Amino acid sequence: MKKTIYYAIFLSLTAIISTVLMFLVNDLTKPVIEKKQIALIEENIGLIYSSDDGFKRNPNQEKGKYKVLDYIGIKEVYEVLDENDNVHSLIYNVEVSGKNDVIGLLIAVNKGTIDRVVYYKHAETKNLGEVYTREVETSKFIGMPLKDSSVDMIAGASTTGRAVDLALDIVENHYSKEGVGK
Repeated sequence: MKKTIYYAIFLSLTAIISTVLMFLVNDLTKPVIEKKQIALIEENIGLIYSSDDGFKRNPNQEKGKYKVLDYIGIKEVYEVLDENDNVHSLIYNVEVSGKNDVIGLLIAVNKGTIDRVVYYKHAETKNLGEVYTREVETSKFIGMPLKDSSVDMIAGASTTGRAVDLALDIVENHYSKEGVGK
């Protein structure tokens, strides 16, 4: 009986100490993580818009403003400001399942029209699914109304094509249902 009480007290104290240490470590790393998230957002925006042209992230963007948790596939939505600090466009950070792995892409939307599509992560088969990541394919989206967006299917790469189509559908669904463009 004494052993049981001893082990119960020992385990309780270990759990309390572990919990306190986790909270302390979280408090120490939280600013570092937030700084890295901001750097990642700025890097992602830089893949689409040049800071030399006055484009930058909106440092005052409210957390949770775009209700992305309700939409599977959308990791985040970034507001991009122009040189006059007006919201120029939104960049959707979307991840969908491709043939070989997750496909990560950024879809810039300006007033309901696709500004640019950039892939930042993929493991699609070279010269098949990977073709969708090339400039010749991504440039087809520029100026396309989001509501009419679709992917030209490439023979042998239909899984990747459907994944990119799904990403566009997710963004269009969010954009229209949340009234983002209004």
